[in-house]
Amino acid sequence: MALPWSEDSPPIRGKGGPFSRRTAAKLRRIAVAFSMHIGGRPSGLGDTMAMANMKAHKTQIRIIAGSLRGRRVTCTVSEELRPTPDRVRGAFFSILGDAIPDRPFFDIFAGSGVVGIEAISRGAASTVFLERDFSLAQSIDQHLREFGVAGKGQVLRADVYRWAERWLPAAGTPANLFLSPPFADLQNRLGDFLKLVATLQEKAPVDSVLTVQVEDDFPSEQLPDAERWERRQYGRNLLFVWMKPAAEFPSLESSIGQ
Repeated sequence: MALPWSEDSPPIRGKGGPFSRRTAAKLRRIAVAFSMHIGGRPSGLGDTMAMANMKAHKTQIRIIAGSLRGRRVTCTVSEELRPTPDRVRGAFFSILGDAIPDRPFFDIFAGSGVVGIEAISRGAASTVFLERDFSLAQSIDQHLREFGVAGKGQVLRADVYRWAERWLPAAGTPANLFLSPPFADLQNRLGDFLKLVATLQEKAPVDSVLTVQVEDDFPSEQLPDAERWERRQYGRNLLFVWMKPAAEFPSLESSIGQ
């Protein structure tokens, strides 16, 4: 969300009189906080600076449908945690449709865990939550116990990139894999992220569905097997959905252009 004022801008005049620089800067921080709450991220240096001054705050995210409908996941929104917006989450599960029940679900870069918990609510056989942050992983585990579905979820506090190298999916059992990578990973580890996607594509059983949630500046042409991803847009949020074909999938090296 790019806004036309900063602490160095001149006062902004309107019907109610001018805003002071301090007031304008405060409004900017509020706007950036709201942008992140709905799933946005800073679009420029000013937004990044405002984020640094933004205080983390708790919020509750509602489970949209299924056996846990109406239950709320409590999390702390900050520059490091941007929960998937309700609209995008609802659209994602609508896309999966009948491919949810009785399939294993993998919530990769789980964060608040709300996507994986929603999958359990909608009938997934089980959900594996992958989250390297200790406090976030602990919070997911607490919610699973609180909602009475601890037996359906497994929380792995692990580095996603190393986990993917060791992942051995059940043969012949299609899985749903959801990736919502942190902004820092896309900015500083894009090559590693693309390799992660290629690894999951190669290992996933036939008919597995892989979904990547990013924003509209993501270089989608670099995705492995780029021409076979279905693109859906919801404001600045993008979903790229790929299904594992029955034909033999290309090797990892050819998928990422090495």
